[in-house]
Amino acid sequence: MRWVTRFGAAPAFWRILGEIDPAAVAVAAARTVAVVIVGEPGVGRRTLRNQITRGAEHRPSGILVDVSDVHYGLAVDVALLLIDARDPVKSGPLEWYRRHAARRPIVVVNRVDEVARADAACRQVAAALGISTGEIVSLSANQPGAADRIAVAIARHLTNRALAIGRALPALRPGIARALIRDAALTNGQLALMSALPATVPLLGSLAMVGADTLVLTRNQIVLLFQLAALHDRDLSSRTRLAIELAPLLGATALGGVLMRILARRLPGPLGAPLKGVGSTGGTTVVGAIGLRYYRGSRRPDPVRVRVLAQAGLKRAMPLLRRAGRVAAGLVRRAPA
Repeated sequence: MRWVTRFGAAPAFWRILGEIDPAAVAVAAARTVAVVIVGEPGVGRRTLRNQITRGAEHRPSGILVDVSDVHYGLAVDVALLLIDARDPVKSGPLEWYRRHAARRPIVVVNRVDEVARADAACRQVAAALGISTGEIVSLSANQPGAADRIAVAIARHLTNRALAIGRALPALRPGIARALIRDAALTNGQLALMSALPATVPLLGSLAMVGADTLVLTRNQIVLLFQLAALHDRDLSSRTRLAIELAPLLGATALGGVLMRILARRLPGPLGAPLKGVGSTGGTTVVGAIGLRYYRGSRRPDPVRVRVLAQAGLKRAMPLLRRAGRVAAGLVRRAPA
C-alpha cells in the first residue's frame, strides 16, 4: 500500500472504502436466478444450454438453466428466445415473444452459419417483433463464442441479474466482466467530462461542485473491483483483506490518472475536458483489466504487464470517451438557459 501513503491518500482511501458496502455486492452476486431457453424442438436449445453451463457442473443450487417449448408460459428471471435463422418468421416463437414482451426476453437468432445472410434474418425478426436489430443476438450455438455473445446480452439487458449469473456460470464470466468494466469506464468518463465543463453552465456547474472528481471516480473503481471479486466467487466479508488487495490494483494506474487530471486543470476547459475524460475512462479500463487478471488467477500486476494493459486500456478508452462525450453534450443542450 505504499502508493496510498506516498500520495497522501490513505485517509481518503479508507473513507471511500468505509462508505461502500461489499456485502451488498455479495448479496447481488448470490441471488437466485432461473434461466430458461425457449424455442421449438430442433432449434438448438440444449446445445446452447451446454455452451453456457460449461464448467458449471458444481454450480450453486440457486442457478437453474432449463429449456422450454414455445407453447409454455414464463415464470423465470431470464428468458432466451431461440429463433431459427433458416425460418426466422415462424409464427410460434414470434407469438410467444409478443405474449411475454413485458418480461424483456432476449431474442437469439441461432444457426446463422447455415444461412447466406445472417443480417437479413435478423432484420426480418426485428421487423416482425417491432424491435431493433441491436436488440438481437445472432450466433451459432454449436460454435465457439456463443456463450460470450449471450453474456454480453445478459449484461446489457439484465444488469441486476448479470453478476449472479456470471458467478454461477464460468462460461459467461469473461463477457460479463468486460461489460462491467466497460460500463464503469463509461460512467467515469462521463463524470470526468461533466466536472471539467465550466461551472457557469446551468445544472452541470452544480454537478462539478458536488465533486465528480478523484474521490467519486475512485469510489466507482472500488465498486467495480468488488464486482469482479464477487464474479469470481471471492469472499467479500473482510474489509482489511479487501483493502490490502485493492490498494495495489488501484495504485497501478493512480499516478497516470493524477498527472492527467493535473494537466487537464491547467488547460482551458474545452481542451482539458477530453484529456480528463481519457484519463478517467482509460484509468478505469486499466483498473478493471488488472483486477480481472488478479481475480482470475491471484496474480499481482507486474510493471511490464501494467504498461501493456495501460496501452490497451487507452485504445479501448477512446470509443467509450466519444460515447461519454455525446451523453455530456446532450445534457448541455437540454440544460435550461
